Amino acid sequence: MENVFERIRKRYNELTKGQKVVAKFILDEPKHVALHPAKTIGKLTGTSETTVIRLCYALGYKGYSMVQ
Repeated sequence: MENVFERIRKRYNELTKGQKVVAKFILDEPKHVALHPAKTIGKLTGTSETTVIRLCYALGYKGYSMVQ
């Protein structure tokens, strides 16, 4: 079973610009992702809660909680 890091690496080139920002944040700061809601991650990355959630869908997850 693929973890989130492997999914990001495989699908990175298919992501939008905003999703790439969030994906890089997930790779660099996994503890923040584990502890904070999507809205906070959006603020920390200069994107939106919607972008964070859309990234989760793009990676094949049903929502942000599955990424956490």
